[in-house]
Amino acid sequence: MQQAGRLGQQDFQEGQPNRVDRWRAAMQYDLPASLVVFLVALPLSLGIAIASNAPVLSGLIAAIVGGVVAGCIGGSPLQVSGPAAGLTVVVADLVSQFGWAVTCLITIIAGALQVMLGISRIARAALAISPVVVHAMLAGIGITIALQQVHVLLGGESQSSAWTNVVGLPAQIAGAHRPGLVLGLLVIAILVAWRWAPARLAKVPGPLVAIVVVTVMSVVLPFNVSRIRLEGSVLEALQLPQLPDGNWGAVVIAVITVTLITSVQSLLTAVSIDRMHTGPRTDFNRELIGQGAANMVSGRNRRASHCRRDRAQRG
Repeated sequence: MQQAGRLGQQDFQEGQPNRVDRWRAAMQYDLPASLVVFLVALPLSLGIAIASNAPVLSGLIAAIVGGVVAGCIGGSPLQVSGPAAGLTVVVADLVSQFGWAVTCLITIIAGALQVMLGISRIARAALAISPVVVHAMLAGIGITIALQQVHVLLGGESQSSAWTNVVGLPAQIAGAHRPGLVLGLLVIAILVAWRWAPARLAKVPGPLVAIVVVTVMSVVLPFNVSRIRLEGSVLEALQLPQLPDGNWGAVVIAVITVTLITSVQSLLTAVSIDRMHTGPRTDFNRELIGQGAANMVSGRNRRASHCRRDRAQRG
């Protein structure tokens, strides 16, 4: 019986992946997935920062902090973090109302509340909110973002309210910047058509293909379009947040809004991803702590709010 026990234990140990196997798996699957996520997240982060009326470098800082801090501390193994498109309208409104420095202070406080909620082990209580409510909220935010970005696509500038964007759309269409419009429509066409790509090509994310193809075309062909300029250095972007001059009631409401939206959206995304695989389950309390820590660190460095947004492309 002792010999059988030793043989069974030896078989069990042999069935466990050793360090070499783990490194081989990381190089084969995780490294390519990380490269793809990086190539997609870099322009996406800059674009979200611009759409949020935030400094361009803040999107880059948010992507770095979200990937490192939330990735190390968070409790969901198959997701990546960075600037959240769903918060674009919220952040843009906060920047317009309070200024960029106060918005970063709001982000820090919201992150601290997330950490407290995670430590209190009540993360699952946030899931009591009906997904219909969250999806409806995100749909409304998505429509608002679309109305804003249509003006940008046509070569203009988005307005402060959705109704103003709707009213000004006919004039914007009449005076559209045609080279930029052609490139923008080409990006949309690639994203839509990529779902029918062959299986081998479909392994490459559609956003990555659209960004690379259209960027090359804009450089090689004589397209006269504006380009993103990163003014200053990253170190110059790392400045302390500021306290508001007043209106603390509105600041408190903003903190609660950011906390609830980021927390619920992150946790619901984790639940959805857990349903798509049979691997390790998400630790919701740890996930909330990781998201809060990332918001605190990146808010300290003056960047855009973020939450968990995507699943990693690794199985």
